[in-house]
Amino acid sequence: MASESNTAIEFMRNVYSKVNSEFIVTDIGSAELIKFVNNSFHALKVAFANEVGRLCKTLNMDSHVLMDLFVKDTMLILHHTTLNQVLLMVARVCLRILKH
Repeated sequence: MASESNTAIEFMRNVYSKVNSEFIVTDIGSAELIKFVNNSFHALKVAFANEVGRLCKTLNMDSHVLMDLFVKDTMLILHHTTLNQVLLMVARVCLRILKH
């Protein structure tokens, strides 16, 4: 949640008070950028799934069977903590590139 108005923040805190989730207050820039990052990551996952589907179709394979096998690999970046670490690493690399 981000707002220049403390009244708005407290109103929204009350609205979400019954939701079993952390209520985070941040600055407006961070709120806007996290929305962009989240949407981009979701788009990446959709694009990946679409490409896997196209590849499977070309190879005459069932993409659902392949994806069922794929998500069983718990050593991959599917674990939430590991995924966060990978995303932080990628973000750091991107920020270094942008600084130069």
